[in-house]
Parts: sequence; C-alpha cells; structure tokens
Amino acid sequence: MVLALIVIGASIAGLAAATCIALVVSGRRFARRLREYPSFTTQSPSSPIPPVVYAAPGHEKLRELRDAVPLAEIAGTGSDAAQAIALMRWVHTLAKHSPNPPRPTQLDAAHLIRLCREERQRLNCWLFSTILNDAYLALGFASRIIHLNPSADAPRESHIVACVYLRDIGRWALMDPDMRGYMVDEQGLPIGVREVRARLCAGLPLRINGDVDMAGASWLPRSLRKSLYRWYLSKNCFRYDCPVRSEPGYESSAGRVYIQVLPSGYRPEWLAAPRITPRGNTIFSTTDESAFWASP
Repeated sequence: MVLALIVIGASIAGLAAATCIALVVSGRRFARRLREYPSFTTQSPSSPIPPVVYAAPGHEKLRELRDAVPLAEIAGTGSDAAQAIALMRWVHTLAKHSPNPPRPTQLDAAHLIRLCREERQRLNCWLFSTILNDAYLALGFASRIIHLNPSADAPRESHIVACVYLRDIGRWALMDPDMRGYMVDEQGLPIGVREVRARLCAGLPLRINGDVDMAGASWLPRSLRKSLYRWYLSKNCFRYDCPVRSEPGYESSAGRVYIQVLPSGYRPEWLAAPRITPRGNTIFSTTDESAFWASP
C-alpha cells in the first residue's frame, strides 16, 4: 500500500511538473497575442450595436424556476457579490462536467435542472452558465451569458461564463459555474471580463478564488489549479460576445442575434456590417468595449 501511494504520488508530481512547463510555454504565446491587441476604442467604425434586453423576474420560465428551486434561500441575504458567488457555487454542484454533452432541446434552467436530477445529465460550460444566468435573472439581477473566444477566427475550443451586474458596487462580475471560478480586485470585490482581460494584457496578478475547480481536476494542487485557470482565460479572453436577449430559452430559437466586441485592429472587415453565420444567426461587431458593457 505504501509503495502504491509513493508511485501514485510520484506520477501526480510528474504530471504536475509537466503541466507547469506546458502552461509556461503556451501561456507566454497567449499573453503575447493579447499584448498585440491590448486596447479597444469608443471610435468604432461599426454601426451602433443593439442594446441587451434582460428578462424580468416575472417571465414564465423564471417563475417556474423559482417554484422548483429555493433560489433566494440558496443566494442568502448578503451583498450582491455574496449572493452571486453562492448561486454560482450551487450551480457547480448540479452535475458533472462533460466537454460535449448531449444538447438538450430546451435551453432554460428549469428544464436543465430536471435533466440533471432525473437523468444525470452532464453539463459543459455553456449549459452550466445557462442555468446560472437564469438563476440570476429570476432573482432580479441583470445577467448575460458571455462567450469567450481565442484569437482564431473559428476556434475549435472556447469558453462560456455568466456575467452578472452587481448593483451595490455598479460593476459586471465574471462568474464561472463550470470551473467554480471568479476573481477579485485588491479590495476583494469581484471583477468582470473587461478587468480580467486588461490584467492579463498588463501581466498583472489575477486574484482567483482558492476553490476554483477546473472542471473536476480537484486532485491538482491549489496553486496549479489557479495557474491553469489563468492560462485558460489568457487563451480565451481575446474577444467575446453575448446574445442580445438574455432570457430563458433564447438560444433554443432560430435566427438569434449576438453582439461581439473586438480589440482594435483585429478583423476590421467584421465591423463593416452585421455578419450572418452558417446557422443563420446575426452578429453585430464593435470595438466599443464601453458600449458592450453598458450598465443595465
């Protein structure tokens, strides 16, 4: 038994060392790419992007969600940040992670939670964030799903999180229910995608929560999980988009509309006019990061 434990420990240590080396090498490449496109501009040559519309708590699917789940009890009575973090951590417990789970026909939290409970549905970052986004909306928070993309025009892998508006501090905050992750500033207040990207570009520290999970890799040392999460964000925080309607089931519908923010100098031709994707969705692109992150 002791010998087996030593062998297992050595294997994990070796894997951790190899992972650290890989993170350093590829992380530098992603950091260089971010530094090549560090800024945004309010002088965007594109047409104004449409505003995001947030579902009211009285939405039928949000009432159904509150009837099925004691969201207010789960969130607690603390600050907006404390409630947002509590809900994020709860959503993380609903299912195990899968990178490519079956796509449900209904994309609203009430339905997805039933699948988790009754059919042990596994979730990826998109489905985890869909549930969390609906939970925030159901409690009256403005929230939206944010699709984080690398610089590749058609990336094979990306990441999706929820961003919730914390009313008591007037700030968008990134909440990652798949990875059980969030980040804070020097005062301990959660920060959003905008601040995370700026810190990555400048090489500044990211204050990541200690229980970040990295999709189930809890066996990794805490410091390595944080390093891995920083690496993952540096890869995916190059550009990002969101649906213009933040409401239950919107991404089940056809002909959806998205808004996307691009760093200055990247793909200027995408700014000329809205693009139509092969699936028939419309994407409005802008370099005006402030417009994208307008207060609700």
